[in-house]
Amino acid sequence: MKHVGTRAGRWWQWGLLLCMAAAPGCRSLFTTAVYVIRGTNTPAEYTGLNDKKVAVVCRPLQELQYSSAGACRDVAANVAALLKRHARRVKVIDPEKVERWVDENGMEDFVEVGRAVEADLVLAIDLESFNWLQGHTVYQGKADVLLTVHDVRDDTILWQKRMKQVVYPTAGVAAQDYGSEDQFRREFIGILADEIARHFYPHDATLDYARDSRALGR
Repeated sequence: MKHVGTRAGRWWQWGLLLCMAAAPGCRSLFTTAVYVIRGTNTPAEYTGLNDKKVAVVCRPLQELQYSSAGACRDVAANVAALLKRHARRVKVIDPEKVERWVDENGMEDFVEVGRAVEADLVLAIDLESFNWLQGHTVYQGKADVLLTVHDVRDDTILWQKRMKQVVYPTAGVAAQDYGSEDQFRREFIGILADEIARHFYPHDATLDYARDSRALGR
């Protein structure tokens, strides 16, 4: 009897989720229901950074080098900060040390950077596209990213993933309803960094449901 009730309860819970997802104005209830059913922790996708000294390095495509170099530095710094905060077993190399070496020596090879800053691994972020404007009146961030973990000692690739395009907010937001362009750019970089960093530590599975509401509710 207990088994039947549990199964029925699961169907009732998922039916409630579908109803709330379809109903307007129920995003907060939907998020709460997801929390109740799924919990808040999604496991790390890759745990190979644990107990290693890791340099986080971001590189834009050649054609984006001038327009996105600043964004790349900010993404790398944000990812390093998130790893320090949430991935306690990862020994993150000071991002300012990494940035100084790259500024002084250039960056042709991720492994070369890793060796120079005495890292065991390099978390390489290839920023293949990055934009935070859709026309002149709509803010919507879009980025395409390739993630690669390089073993510095052996010069080998340990893990690689091409992320699904990061889009925020899903439908865009009118510039006049939001605030400054620089403010939106910083917020999108923070969200992009979070999407990258969460591959390497358990994270809250409910956060994504609130992001668009945060942007559109300003």
